[in-house]
Amino acid sequence: MNQNSLRDNRLLDGLRNESADAFQVIYEKYWAKLYQVAYRKTGEKEVAEELVQEIFLNLWLKRTTLTITSSLEAYLFTAVKYAIINYYHAQLVRNKYQSRADRSVVAANYTEESVLTSELNLTLKNALALLSAKTRQVFEKSRFQNLSNKEIAHDLQLTDKAVEFHITKTLKHLKIFLKDFVVPLLLIIPGY
Repeated sequence: MNQNSLRDNRLLDGLRNESADAFQVIYEKYWAKLYQVAYRKTGEKEVAEELVQEIFLNLWLKRTTLTITSSLEAYLFTAVKYAIINYYHAQLVRNKYQSRADRSVVAANYTEESVLTSELNLTLKNALALLSAKTRQVFEKSRFQNLSNKEIAHDLQLTDKAVEFHITKTLKHLKIFLKDFVVPLLLIIPGY
C-alpha cells in the first residue's frame, strides 16, 4: 500500500468519525481533480461545479455509513463518472419532455386557430347574408374573386363610384360584425 492510500485511509477513518478536518483535507485534495473531469465531459463550468459539490455533499452525508472497498480516489472518480452520466440522462429526459411539450403547444395553437377560423368564416358568412344582393355581389367579386373596381363595374353594369360605395358599405358593416375577431387574429397571424 502506498503513502497516498495510507493517508486516504486515515482520512476516511477520520471522516467516519465525523471529523470536519478530515473532510476538509479530502475536499481540498480532490475537488480540483474531480472538477477538471466534470468540466471536460460537460463543457460547462456551473454544471461541473454543481456535480462535484453534489459528490462532496453526499460524501459528508454518508460519512458514518460509507463503505469504500477500493481507494478513496477511485471511489470519487467513479462517483464523478456516474454523476456525469446521470446529468446527461436527465438532459435527455428534459429535452424529450420539452419536445413533447412544444408539440402539444403547437397542436393546441393549431386547434385554437382552426376553431377561430371556423368562427370567423361563419360570422363573415352571416354578416354578408344581411347585405343586399347587389352589395354582397360587389364585395364578393372584389375580395373573393380579386376583380378590380373597373372589372366589377363593367361586369355588373355599374359606375366605378357605385362599386366603391358598395365596397365601403360592406367594409363598415363587417367592421361592426368582426370587431371581436381583431385581437385574436392579431395574436395568431405571424409577424404581429
